[in-house]
Amino acid sequence: AVAEQVLDGVRPGSLVVMHCTRSAAPVTGEAIGRIVPELRKRGYRFVKVSELMEGRPE
Repeated sequence: AVAEQVLDGVRPGSLVVMHCTRSAAPVTGEAIGRIVPELRKRGYRFVKVSELMEGRPE
């Protein structure tokens, strides 16, 4: 459910924030394992927030 919500809602420029509390860790880990490969297949890149703030996403 979490992965599907992210994948359905992500758009160019989206910031995806995942909270990894002790109780949510298994769900978050599973979701990230699905989200990252799918977004890479779609051509998305992952950068640090600090790079975005500096205007230099590499």
